[in-house]
Amino acid sequence: MMKSNWMRNSLIYLIILVAAVVLLYQLFPTSPKPAEIGLDQAIAMSQDGEIAAITVDNEELLITTLDGRELKTAIGYLTLVELKELGLNLTGVDYNVKPSGFDWSSLLIGFIPLILFGALI
Repeated sequence: MMKSNWMRNSLIYLIILVAAVVLLYQLFPTSPKPAEIGLDQAIAMSQDGEIAAITVDNEELLITTLDGRELKTAIGYLTLVELKELGLNLTGVDYNVKPSGFDWSSLLIGFIPLILFGALI
């Protein structure tokens, strides 16, 4: 009888430890976020030839400059044609569009503590 209680308690502590690690992982992301700039500044940089690559990620442009800095700017629902009309110059720029989709991994990581604690009840 005593051994089963010990096993049950150690399992509970292990689940709490895993949940704490997941929570800390969510609160402290490891990769640095790119600095935010305005769309007008991004357009000016493209006209000056300072941009090496641009990736469209939903409503943001992720910009890599020639010196390797990572920047981002909000574009809302502007299309490529509208951005070019505003003056965005893509000559010599590596241009990519990230496929839109849902990030299932972050959803699962967010729900793991709830699932684990729900299993204890």
